Amino acid sequence: AAKYEEAIVPLKKSAALKPKDFETKVSLGLALFESAYYDEAMLILTEADRIQPGSQSVAMFMNVTRARQKGLTQVEEMKRFAKENPQDINVRVRLI
Repeated sequence: AAKYEEAIVPLKKSAALKPKDFETKVSLGLALFESAYYDEAMLILTEADRIQPGSQSVAMFMNVTRARQKGLTQVEEMKRFAKENPQDINVRVRLI
């Protein structure tokens, strides 16, 4: 995970130098969502999708980003539920 975080700054510099470079945008989007910067990742991946519409890899990364964003909002609720229901093993497994 740390490698993705480390890649963000150089990828942002590369994207600034070549704003229309598809591979750089996709790599930056990947590094951002793997580092849990979901909102920024969606912006970058949307830009990549505009550069090369219909790319399966961009669509996949966008779907993963959306799923992680949604899951992140559910974590706090699941923690509360787990605390209130200590015998519920399923919620603990999902949290892990």
